[in-house]
Amino acid sequence: MCACVGVKTRTHVVVAQEKKKEKKSLIKSALLSSMQSDDSERITQTVVELRLPGNSLGRAGPFPRVAVSLLGSLMRLELPNNAFREALVDVMPASCAALQTLDLSGNRFTGPVPPQLGAYRRLVELRLGKNRLVGPLPTLLGDLTKLEVLDLHTNRLIGPALPHDLVVGCGRLRDVRLGANFFDLLHLRADCPTLKRLVLHTNQLAGDLAVATVARLKGLTHLDLCQNNLSGTIPTEALAQLPLKALFLNKNAFREPRTQGAILQSRLVACCVSVDDR
Repeated sequence: MCACVGVKTRTHVVVAQEKKKEKKSLIKSALLSSMQSDDSERITQTVVELRLPGNSLGRAGPFPRVAVSLLGSLMRLELPNNAFREALVDVMPASCAALQTLDLSGNRFTGPVPPQLGAYRRLVELRLGKNRLVGPLPTLLGDLTKLEVLDLHTNRLIGPALPHDLVVGCGRLRDVRLGANFFDLLHLRADCPTLKRLVLHTNQLAGDLAVATVARLKGLTHLDLCQNNLSGTIPTEALAQLPLKALFLNKNAFREPRTQGAILQSRLVACCVSVDDR
């Protein structure tokens, strides 16, 4: 088994592989030793990409907040599947104004989604899925005007799935994945013309799937709302107006789901429609 460390600077890429037993020394060299060398200032200002997936760093020590904060030009930070256990609000790196991609998925981070994320104004991709985050989505996420990908699946988040501030502020959203949480409301008061994929399976959405909400998703190609508590009539006419390629409405409480599903499939001939009884 190998451990992989990738550090990308403006001028070169370094990728190293070592045996598992040598992993700790490799990580220490990549994150700490270089920053303590005589050339540390140049290194911290030139590193633009840091990827350390699946190295179980959390077993070797706490999240390297200070070390990461020194990387003033960092644009991409990927530390998924590393068994970090801290409260995420306590370890968010400071001075990451250039950050465009943040992937801390597959760890054990706890607490709320950090409101300080709103200061990462250049963020395009935010991936915090498969952690233990709780509470509603902070309104300051709406400050991420360049955000295109929001992945928070498999946490313990509650409240509205797409808060109004998020929809209005993040006008470039194209991929939202919020499955396996505890969101209980999907109600849009503003258009989401750029959104292509919306995944909200295995939540607690209840009530009707409103025609007005569906109509605001004009560019949607993938919609997954299975395993919720949605009821009433499926808005077939509104859904048929969307450029859907995949539609999943299984395991809800819709009225006459199979009949409505057949109607939808006849209207959306290029779409995979999945609707059944609970």
